[in-house]
Amino acid sequence: MPESNLSVDIGVVLDLNSPFGAMANMCMSMAISDFYAAHSNYQTRLFLHSRDSAGSVVATTSAVVDLLKNVEVHAIITSDHLLNANKYVMALEEKAQVPFISFSPTQSTQFIHTTQNLSSSVKAIGAVLQEFKWREVVLIHEDTSYGIGIIPYAIDIFQELGIRLVHMSAISSFAEDFEISKALKTLITLMQTRVFLVHMTVSIGSRLFELADKAGMMSKEYVWLITDGMSNSLDAVDLTTVEGMKGVLGIRPYVPKSKDLESFGKRWTSSTMALEKIRLLNISTTFLQVNNTESSIGVENLGVSQIGPRLLNEIFDAKITGLSGEFELVNGQLQQSTFEVFNMIGQEQNVVGYWAQDKGLSRNLGSTKRSTLSNSSKLKKIIWPGHSIKIPKGWDIPKLKVGIPVPEGFTQFVEIQRNPYTKETKCTGFSCDVFLATLEALDFEVLYEFVPLMNAEGRSAGTYDELLYQIEDKV
Repeated sequence: MPESNLSVDIGVVLDLNSPFGAMANMCMSMAISDFYAAHSNYQTRLFLHSRDSAGSVVATTSAVVDLLKNVEVHAIITSDHLLNANKYVMALEEKAQVPFISFSPTQSTQFIHTTQNLSSSVKAIGAVLQEFKWREVVLIHEDTSYGIGIIPYAIDIFQELGIRLVHMSAISSFAEDFEISKALKTLITLMQTRVFLVHMTVSIGSRLFELADKAGMMSKEYVWLITDGMSNSLDAVDLTTVEGMKGVLGIRPYVPKSKDLESFGKRWTSSTMALEKIRLLNISTTFLQVNNTESSIGVENLGVSQIGPRLLNEIFDAKITGLSGEFELVNGQLQQSTFEVFNMIGQEQNVVGYWAQDKGLSRNLGSTKRSTLSNSSKLKKIIWPGHSIKIPKGWDIPKLKVGIPVPEGFTQFVEIQRNPYTKETKCTGFSCDVFLATLEALDFEVLYEFVPLMNAEGRSAGTYDELLYQIEDKV
């Protein structure tokens, strides 16, 4: 390396024992190597210092302290949601003026969110719910700042679309299997809605689906949708769990195919270009020490990065074309205008359509034409849970018991025909015809059973008022 090159230390805090953390750490190292091989003239060099969060608050905090105090990194990259709720880490970050590049949402002003804006993602989900005329949905989210972050968007956007968020089930990322199973059982027994939206990271989400499959919730008439929290990380899910997720619909940002994506050459363009601009301005890459004492390990003993604030501004201003398409931050959040909708069929993830901010749902990019091949005209053929091709109605209701009077002679409105062998009751006449025609007009199937107010001799067992009392008595 030429002597004029400056090394810039960057911290990485990931759960390195998880499939996603290990993969992300490896990809970043590969991307840096590829980038500098193609840009050997750059005078700055990024050096990664990885630390294992081990999925715990204590290990995460210790890793951040070590990187800031001992390594003096000028940025920290993380996907660990544990940082978001850690006030001590937030204080360290603000004091050191070091930007945190996060894969999950947070309220910190120093964080750069490289995940997509949740507002657009929820709008895409809402469009899918509207397409199938599902008016009620249950949200299952992990009980972290990442999981909770979707709630305000879901409430507002679904309300605008006429969709009711009937229940929200929060599940701890540290929940035992029996606790997750208990939460699922509650949803089965207490909720009639069978449309579930899952907003979780892959570690807890994969366990949820494994237990849902065991509980019989991956069968016909169930609807499951997943956000990009899982959609982007399905490669980290074991094959057994993936097989049990047949019929799931996923929403994830659309990434256009390109040679750059195949060659993996521009992964770190935004950070490295930002650092190169700073280097040319001759800003020091050392930490400025403030109130340094031997005994203190708190905020007051932390140095201040002289490059951090400028690096933060440069990344905020970055507008580039990278592996995933256009990269631009608005208020510290990566924007996304197009999502793809995919259907999980075993190990396959079949793309069945797209959602764009300006065009809504469509079967193909750049097209809004409706197909006449199916009722779901804006999306391609979907295989639902239970290997069904029939669109689920979205809720589970018991068979309707329809009370009917037994007429004495006048049968133009109601006439009862009862099979003496099967005991099945059929109803004809004007009133029954209107009822049956109404059921036919619905977009979903309603099971029903006629229950005549009849005695053993086949004659009327009471007045019309007495028939109405059968409703109050729950007969």
